[in-house]
Amino acid sequence: MAAIPLTTASGQHAVAAHIEADRLVFAATIPHAEYLARYRLADLFLDTLVYNAGATAAGALWAGLPVLACPGESYAARMGASLCHAVGLPELVCASALAYEQLAIELGNHPEQMAQLKAKLAQLLTDSPLFQPQTFVLALEQTLRKVWQKYSCRSGPCPR
Repeated sequence: MAAIPLTTASGQHAVAAHIEADRLVFAATIPHAEYLARYRLADLFLDTLVYNAGATAAGALWAGLPVLACPGESYAARMGASLCHAVGLPELVCASALAYEQLAIELGNHPEQMAQLKAKLAQLLTDSPLFQPQTFVLALEQTLRKVWQKYSCRSGPCPR
């Protein structure tokens, strides 16, 4: 992986934002397992606000990288928050862009909090329906049965 050259637009934005350009890297395409392993190099996944990461955020969580999210109004802007809730990290869902920014700064300045979040995520991964498809399917089936029963009972005796 190579540092972003300062001559690129991304490198210039990094300098303007007082980010050391050598902290940001571009990387070549690699096999998926190696790609997921790269997430272990990061401290926190900052999900975008208008159009969330979706599968990319799910991959980050699976690799043990906490995701910070701020839900918007559309489906595409709510995926990150849904993933955080599904995995058991609702404390990483922010109610506003300001809260998102403040929490990102707070976590960036307190590595012990990040370590606690990563440890919590590691424990949650083994039991989370998000990463246990059979558990998820069973819960979905039960929910659909309840919905059907409620619908069926709306105009008379409930079938058993």
